[in-house]
Amino acid sequence: MKHRRAFRRVALVLVITAVLAGLAWHFGLSPAARARWLVQELRPPTGLRLFLAKTRLAPLRKPDEVVAELVAMGEAAVSALSAALTDDVLAVRSSAAFALAAIGPAAAQAVPALIGALRDEDTEVRFWVAQAMVKIGPAAEQAVPALIAALEDEDPTVRSSAALALSRIGRAADRAVPALLAALKDEDPTVRTLAAEALGQIGPAAAQAVPALIVAAGDELLSVHSEAAKALGRIGEVAVSALSAALRGKDPTLRSSAARALVKIAPGGEQAVGALITALGDGNPKVRSMGARALVKIGPAAVQAVPALIAALADKDRHVRSSAADALGAIGPGAEQAVPALSVALGDKDVQVRWSGTWALGQIGPPAGQAVPALITALQDEEPTIRFLAARALVKIGPAAKPAVPALIAALTDKDPDVRSSAADALGAVGPGAKQAVPALREAAKAKHPCLSAAARAALVSIQPK
Repeated sequence: MKHRRAFRRVALVLVITAVLAGLAWHFGLSPAARARWLVQELRPPTGLRLFLAKTRLAPLRKPDEVVAELVAMGEAAVSALSAALTDDVLAVRSSAAFALAAIGPAAAQAVPALIGALRDEDTEVRFWVAQAMVKIGPAAEQAVPALIAALEDEDPTVRSSAALALSRIGRAADRAVPALLAALKDEDPTVRTLAAEALGQIGPAAAQAVPALIVAAGDELLSVHSEAAKALGRIGEVAVSALSAALRGKDPTLRSSAARALVKIAPGGEQAVGALITALGDGNPKVRSMGARALVKIGPAAVQAVPALIAALADKDRHVRSSAADALGAIGPGAEQAVPALSVALGDKDVQVRWSGTWALGQIGPPAGQAVPALITALQDEEPTIRFLAARALVKIGPAAKPAVPALIAALTDKDPDVRSSAADALGAVGPGAKQAVPALREAAKAKHPCLSAAARAALVSIQPK
């Protein structure tokens, strides 16, 4: 019995000594060696590790904890993680790919190993490998051929990650254009969206994709048609020329898509103004509306479109009328000849048209003086936002808004505080010609509302300069 106890004591001492020696060795490892050790911890325990775990002398750590430590090591762990991508244990390969993705750009030296792992039999591994390429970015350029192949992966998450990785690589991924063109027709909307984004990031070198991107700009999903339109903008002048041609084409779907794309890429689309003018007369109201919205983005450079926009203010479609008014406002003082038509728009039955028309007159500014009677009426609109915009337009018109003084005095007691303060601003902009408003402004200067009282005091100074 005594011998057995002595033996057990000796065995325990030896085990403890081995554990302490192991710990000393473990913590004395170089970063690279420590990373290799950590990777081994991702494997199922065997031998001494299993024995120590069962005796609770060295409990097993959770895989997430091990991965977190590898990620924290950063570049020092990349070599070990690269080797782990070919491990025969799936959990090890998957964890290694995840860790490399989390390390990001510092994992650039893993690209050759990641290229091979893009062919892994497991979907999750391929996904995280592609995600690692995304995070590595331009430094993953040598992976372009492998990423092109991954665009045909059976799993949509892998395909979308491959497209995103090509997007991050950017112009250096120009050889992927044909494959990305095919991806624009993918059944998965995320793949289509990211394929369009990648073509945009490649830029002018993706000019051959313009026709397909015009079609994609008509995709029913916002994410897809938005990215397609952005891509056309990044491709540049060639795309604008193609969009202009599409606007004049026979296919109504392509005309609508082209107009929508020009909304996104303006103001770089000044050369498309002529085609957009044509679009304003299109038989499809969506094309007409999109054409006007594109002119909004182009702004003052679209001044030649003013006559067509004036005609569009009488369109049967309220969206077209509203967008036309917005475009005239964006053009600004150069749209002076539209003032009479915009004045009529202030009486439109559609609130959005009235809103846009009132805003546009304010953007035109002093040249919109002849619209004062219409703006006086707008100060009594049932919508407070329109009353506010009418007052702001009168501020922009300035001294020529003198006929509106009585209406502005009345507006000092409007239910809406923004209308009241803007009316005071407008009276100040009229200047000495608004002397009859002095008593009302003095009363307004006593108001508890800080904006109104400040505006009234400023107006009194403008009307009665010392």
